[in-house]
Amino acid sequence: MDEINTRIKELGIPENLIEATNTVLSELVLISMFNEFIKVSSQEEVNIMTKRLSTAKSQEHYNLIIKEIAIIIYGDKQEESIKKLYTDNIDALKKMIVSSHDYLQKLEKGDKETIAKLTKIRDYYYNEVFIKKP
Repeated sequence: MDEINTRIKELGIPENLIEATNTVLSELVLISMFNEFIKVSSQEEVNIMTKRLSTAKSQEHYNLIIKEIAIIIYGDKQEESIKKLYTDNIDALKKMIVSSHDYLQKLEKGDKETIAKLTKIRDYYYNEVFIKKP
């Protein structure tokens, strides 16, 4: 986990947000793992594991169940596979940060194309999401 925290810090994430960022990344990794588990398991196995997770008696018990899922999915390559999931998510986060930073710089410079895109997105969400409520 120290390596993950180091990579998060390298993204320029403020110290007070490192833990929250790590939590979000961990949730994304769990979602990816469970999606893989669903692909390789029967519905009955998925139901059993879901029940076990929801009734875990402690965080340690929950972590043990997650480790079982990882072994089922990745076998003896579980640690490197999980590390790759973290790395992939950190890389995706880095791309979003860089893209957002570039986009904000263009807005600050008054780039007309960027302003037009932002206006189009704003108008879409205002008209389609906020006005047209289901």
